[in-house]
Amino acid sequence: MKWFAAALALLRLASAQNTCFTNGTELRDAVTQYLNNPVEGTPITETYGYPIGSWCVGQVTDFTDLFVNAETFNEDISKWDMSNATTIDGMFDRAAAFNQDISGWNLSKVTSMISAFDNAVAFNQDLSSWDTSSVKNMARAFRGATNFTGQGLSSWDVSQVQTFNAMFHSATSAVENLSSWNVAAATDMRYMFFRTTSFQFDLSNWDVSNNQQFAYMFGESRGFDLSKVKSWSVSKGTEFDGMFKLVENFNTDLSGWDVSSGVSFSEMFEGATSFSQNLCAWEDSLLGRDLVTSDMFIETACESQLDAMFTSQYVGPLCGICQPTPCDAVKGECQCFNSDEEFQRAVQDYFRAPDNQQNPVAATYGYPIGNWCTTEVTSMANTFRFQETFNEDLSCWNTENVVDMTDMFRNAIAFDQPLDTWITSKVEKMTFMFGDAASFNQDLGMWDTSNVVDMQSMFAGASDFSSDLSTWNVEKLTSASGMFQGASSFGANLCTWNVTNVVSTMQMFSEAASYNSSLCAWGDRLAGDSASNMFESSGCLNTADPDFSSRPLSPLCTDCTESADCRISAQTRSPTPRPPSCPPLEQNFVRPNMTTAPNPATTPSGVPPVVPVPPVVPSPAGSSSSAPGRRTMLWMTTVGLALFTYWL
Repeated sequence: MKWFAAALALLRLASAQNTCFTNGTELRDAVTQYLNNPVEGTPITETYGYPIGSWCVGQVTDFTDLFVNAETFNEDISKWDMSNATTIDGMFDRAAAFNQDISGWNLSKVTSMISAFDNAVAFNQDLSSWDTSSVKNMARAFRGATNFTGQGLSSWDVSQVQTFNAMFHSATSAVENLSSWNVAAATDMRYMFFRTTSFQFDLSNWDVSNNQQFAYMFGESRGFDLSKVKSWSVSKGTEFDGMFKLVENFNTDLSGWDVSSGVSFSEMFEGATSFSQNLCAWEDSLLGRDLVTSDMFIETACESQLDAMFTSQYVGPLCGICQPTPCDAVKGECQCFNSDEEFQRAVQDYFRAPDNQQNPVAATYGYPIGNWCTTEVTSMANTFRFQETFNEDLSCWNTENVVDMTDMFRNAIAFDQPLDTWITSKVEKMTFMFGDAASFNQDLGMWDTSNVVDMQSMFAGASDFSSDLSTWNVEKLTSASGMFQGASSFGANLCTWNVTNVVSTMQMFSEAASYNSSLCAWGDRLAGDSASNMFESSGCLNTADPDFSSRPLSPLCTDCTESADCRISAQTRSPTPRPPSCPPLEQNFVRPNMTTAPNPATTPSGVPPVVPVPPVVPSPAGSSSSAPGRRTMLWMTTVGLALFTYWL
C-alpha cells in the first residue's frame, strides 16, 4: 500500500504543475486569451497557471509581438525564463502601460529586438544587466518610448548590431551616455536619433566606417553637440538625406568627409539655420554622378541655397559657390566632347538651366548649346526627345561623324530651326527623328541620305513639315513604314526616289492629307511587298493598297494605267555653308589633355615648362600642304625653340 500512496502523491504533484509552452505560436495564443480575461480559474490559467508571471516559457524561442497593443497590461513577468529566446521583436510594441522590472532576464541568445519597446510610452526600467552581445538588429527598439531615459544602455554590447534604424526615434527623455558603444558593424543608422531632445553625449569616438545609411539620423533632434562628427569616416555612406534637417545649431565643417559613395543628399541640411559651411571640397568625388540633392541647403545660412548640379566637369553649388573650369576667355576655347556618353550627359545637364549662362555645362562646353563642339559625336539619338519647349539654333553643330539620329527631335513640339548646314553623309538611322515635332518645317532637301537604311516614322506627326525631299538619295533605304504618317502638310513628289531596296512602306503616307502625287514610277522599283495602308486617309486619288500580284504595281496614289515617266533623280544639293557667326570647327575648341604639348625638359624648379599649342594657320590659297601637316611643323618648331631657349 505504501507504493500506492507514493504514486498518488506524485500524481497530485504533477497535476499541480503548470503546462510548459513549447513554441511562440502557442504562447501568443495563450497571452491573447489571458489578456481578454486575466483572472484565475479560466481554462488558460488552469492549464498554464496564474498569474501570467508564473508561466513556464523556458522552451520558447520566439516572443514576437507577444504583448503588442496590450495597452493596459502591466503585470510582473520578471521570473520568466528567457534563456532560449532568440527574438523579442515587437514584444512590448504599444504596450502603453507596461513598466515592470525585467532586468534579470537572460537574453544572451537574442539576435533581434526590432520594435521591442516601440511606443511603450510608460516603460523606464534599468536594463544594464541585459546581455545583448548576440543582437544584430535593434531597429525601432525604443522608438516613441517617450518616458524611457535609457538607464543602463551605456554598458550594452552592441558590437554585432548592424541595424540601428530609428532605434531612439522620438525617445524624447533618453539621456544615457552612449559614447562608449562599439558601432563598427553598423550599416543602417537611418532615423536613429530623429526627434530626440535630451541626448548630449560625445559621438566623436563612434566608428561609423561601415555604415551606409545616414538618412535623417539626427533630423529634428535637439541637444546633441555634433561638432565632433567632422572626424567620422563616412566613405561607405550612400544615403545622407535629411541627416541634419532642422538641427538649428548645426554648423560643423564636413568638408573633410569622403562622400564618394553617396547617391542621395536631399534635405541633408534643410532648416539647419546656422549651417554655412562651404562643401566644394566634395566636388571631385561627385563629378559626373547622377545624384539626388533636392532642397539640400534650403533654409540654411549658406551662400547659395540652390540645389547642386552634377556634370562631368563641375559640381555645385555646395552651400558655397564652387568655381567651374571656365572656357578660356582669352582664346575663346571650350572643350569638345570625347564620347557620345559625355555628350548625352552634357545635354541632360544643360536642360536643368538652359537659360543660365552660368550653367556649369556652359562654362565647360560653351553657351548657347548651338556653339558646342560636336565633331567627335557619333550618336545623337534621343538628344532632344520630349524637350517640348526647346527651339535653339543648332546650325553650327558639326554632324559629319554622326551615325545615329534616332528619335533626335521626337516630341520636340516647339523646335523649328534651320538644319540645312548639317553634314549627314554617315548617318544610317533616322527612325522617328522628327516624330511628332509638330512645328518643324525647315528645308532638308540638301541632306546627304545616301547611307540611311531606316527612316521609319521619320516625320510621323510632323504636321507642319512640307520640305521638298525629291533629290534625296535613298538607294540604301530598307524601311520607310510610317515615314510621313500624319504629316498633314507634306505633299512633295517623291517619284524620283530609288526605292529598289525598300521592303516596307506600310502606312508611309497614311493620314498625310496633302499628299496626292502619283508614285506609279515606283511600280517596277519597290522591292518589298509590305505596303498595307500605304495611302490610307491621304490626299491620293486612289488610297487602296498596291496589288503585288503583278508588275508594275498599281495603284500607287493614283491608278497606274500607263508607264510613268519619272526617272530616278541624279540631282544632289550641297549643304548650306555654316553661318559666319559659328565658331571655327577647330581653332576655337580644345580637347581634354591637349592644351599643352609634351615636353621632357624641366625648369630649374623641376617643373616641366608649359609650351602652348600654336594656333592653326590656314594654308595659303593653292598650297599643297595640308592643315594637319602645318600644325605638326609649327608644333615641332615651337617645342624646339622652347628647348633651345632653356638650354641656353
